[in-house]
Formats: sequence, structure tokens, C-alpha cells
Amino acid sequence: MKSLAWLAIVLMNSGAWCQQVKPSERLVDHFQVKGASRLAALAKLGAITNTTLLVEAGSLAFLQAPAAMTIDHTTVAIVIREILRGLDSYKIRDEGALLILSTPGPPNRILNLPLGAFTFTGHSVSSLHPLLAYSIRRATGCNPQGYVWAGPPLDLNMPPIQLVQATLEQIIAKVADASEASMWVVGPEPSLDGCIDNPASRWQVGLYGFGRGFTGCGTPFRESVGPSLVVDLVSRRDSKTECTGIQLPNPVPSLSPTHP
Repeated sequence: MKSLAWLAIVLMNSGAWCQQVKPSERLVDHFQVKGASRLAALAKLGAITNTTLLVEAGSLAFLQAPAAMTIDHTTVAIVIREILRGLDSYKIRDEGALLILSTPGPPNRILNLPLGAFTFTGHSVSSLHPLLAYSIRRATGCNPQGYVWAGPPLDLNMPPIQLVQATLEQIIAKVADASEASMWVVGPEPSLDGCIDNPASRWQVGLYGFGRGFTGCGTPFRESVGPSLVVDLVSRRDSKTECTGIQLPNPVPSLSPTHP
């Protein structure tokens, strides 16, 4: 009985140790993309490592340009550096279960805008998305009268969110505690003050395909809301548009703190 109890303690401690691995330090056994945009490549990386990503897009032209790479036995952070090669000023920061990629200089206004007290008890991005837009409009003096949402729910099974003083970045960090990962891409915000009348048009939230969304031409997400900032996983050959045929493991591979 003592030996079984000791084994249980060892397994519990090992599981806790795995959970403590930072998103940027998660291991990637093999990663390959060809003819995909940098944002689509980041989406693939988030899918195979089950990592929630927040990308502050300082330059959409750079992030939507194609990338090609193959890399083995490394970490998420190193893969990101390879994807973003050519614009090394991007910063990588772990915030709990969230991995944030941000540009240097002044932070994006939308991400750091004080929203005051924020409570959300739903489970889907579909219902959270308009609430975030409403909160930003209210915080910037747009005087919104309310909000509605429509369409099928993008369920992430996220835990309740309750913050006394919230920002969009802090809310997304709470969303990252959901059982399923997601990717948030926030486009450049040109205004420095005043009403942001349509903030929901400034960001895209995607739920990873885990193999389904990567097997043909189309979005790398199974589902998404917002503008289509993450362009398709396609390549061009002989003046024809062909799919890359990228296949992701399903189910998502388990994470390990050490190399196999």
C-alpha cells in the first residue's frame, strides 16, 4: 500500500510539473509549413501545441506574407522566432496559459484600454465577442445602448471571468484557461483617443482546426469571428492555387517537459 501511495504522489507531482511549463517553452518535435502566411503558420503552431496565442499585429503586410520552414526538436519560442524572421523586434511573453506576441513601442490602445469591472459567465467566444466590443465602445465614450450576438456558439468551455479592473489583454489571458485553445489577432489601432465605434472589426478570434481546417484550401481555423486577418494556407504552383495538404495530429499530442 505504501508503494502505491508513493507512486500516486510521484505521478501527481509529475503532472503538476508538466502543467507548469510555460507556453513558450512547450516542445515541438516537428514543424513544417510551405506557402502559408506567417499568421497561418502561427495558427498551426498554436494548434499542435494547444496554445492560446495573442498576436498584436503591428504590420499586417508582414504577418500575411508567405513563410516556408522546417524545424525539428525545439520549443514554441524558437519556432515563433523562425516564423517571424525578418522582423525580430516582436516580443514573446508568457502570461499564464496565454502566449503574447507584441510589437515594440507604444502598446496597442485596444489591448490596454481600462475597461473597469468585467464579468462574463458564458462559455462561447460568440457571446464574449460582442460584450468585449460593447465594453470598449463604452470605455471610449461612444455611448452604446447595448449589444446582441447571433450565429452558432463558438464554445471554448471557458471558466467564468470576473475582474475588478480589466483590459482586453487581461480578459484574453483568462480565456486562455479554457479547455480548448484559441488564437487572437488584434490589428493596428490608428486612433490615440476618442470613440472606437466598431472595435469588433479590429480583431479576429479563431478556434484551431486540429487537422480538419488544415486539410484543404480555406481558413486554418475550424471557426472564427471577426475580420479574416489570418489568410489561407495555400501555395501557388504553375499559376494554379493548390492546397498545401498540411495535416495536424488528432488528438493533440500530449506535452512533455523534456525531449523524448
